[in-house]
Amino acid sequence: MIPRSIERLLKNRDHQVIQPPPSMSNSEIIAIASGEDAIIITADKDFIMHVSKEYDYVIRRVVILAKKREWRKIMRAFAENLMKF
Repeated sequence: MIPRSIERLLKNRDHQVIQPPPSMSNSEIIAIASGEDAIIITADKDFIMHVSKEYDYVIRRVVILAKKREWRKIMRAFAENLMKF
């Protein structure tokens, strides 16, 4: 659940981007990301609210992009700070 511009940015910088199917639960997404040692990037501000407690240790690997109305600003900030993630 990220804008295509951020998806393209990541792919252009040789990062693998996987869009899970809409039917996949947040806990399932975290379980897969945990197994792959991946970072989750989402615009779903409630993402961690619906995650099983067994995945509390993974929460530090979730990046939440807020304020959907500000995608251009978020994209710019994300591009400038990508290496920090």
